[in-house]
Amino acid sequence: MNSLLEKRLTAPTISNAMGVISKTLKYAHRRELIRSLTQMPKSQRTDKARGWFTASEYWRLYRQSQRPIGKTYEIDKKIVNGKTSTSRVNA
Repeated sequence: MNSLLEKRLTAPTISNAMGVISKTLKYAHRRELIRSLTQMPKSQRTDKARGWFTASEYWRLYRQSQRPIGKTYEIDKKIVNGKTSTSRVNA
């Protein structure tokens, strides 16, 4: 774990690496490739809070994500004097 700290990795990265090592050792133990398991050090994980969106910003993101890109839609179709007129919107 010291070598991970020396590389100046973030706490979540170190925690993930230790989790992979722990699972690998447990697997090796179950397969009887090693006789015993060692105690894994506890990491003192302190996450850095990230920014968040307000409710209105989430709503705007949601509405924007529902809009197809590069599609054309018919929004109004009229027949006048036997001729068809269609309004289209490009999204």
